[in-house]
Amino acid sequence: MASRYLRYQVCMERTYGQGYYAKLGLEPVVNRWGVSEPTLRSLMVQPEAVQKVEAQCRKVNELGTEPRPR
Repeated sequence: MASRYLRYQVCMERTYGQGYYAKLGLEPVVNRWGVSEPTLRSLMVQPEAVQKVEAQCRKVNELGTEPRPR
């Protein structure tokens, strides 16, 4: 599962570049797999375009049903 989250991060970095958490103002937390991901709260205040890219990266890496940190 950790490898899926790492692929998710690569997907986000392809679109927004390295350090996308700081660039976008996303709050990172370390999930139960030991990989950082943005909190749901910090995603909800992002523009719709960012939310769509993030959702697509999750879907492509089969993370759609995994719980998101709040």
